[in-house]
Amino acid sequence: MAGLGGFMGYSMGGIDWDTTAIGKKLGGHIKTVFTLVTFIFTLCVTLTITSFKEIPLWILAETQHNKNKGEALIDAHMGTANDFEQMTDDNEKLFGIYNLI
Repeated sequence: MAGLGGFMGYSMGGIDWDTTAIGKKLGGHIKTVFTLVTFIFTLCVTLTITSFKEIPLWILAETQHNKNKGEALIDAHMGTANDFEQMTDDNEKLFGIYNLI
């Protein structure tokens, strides 16, 4: 999007607006470019503001609280990293994966 904006900006600045109907109507090159940029900017801001529905803060806070509570439950049931490594080593020996390596 930044590349597209840069392309449009340089393109609009490269057109000789003084000889076009829009340029004559708006009063010259600089006024035409700034008028077009203002309309494009206003359109983009309007689309950005209206395209997504805002999520209320209380929903975000509740979701974060439930996520933290779930992580605490998972941590309590999983044990430590050393327990996991020991379990992995035991499973590899049990299923003969150790011999394949």
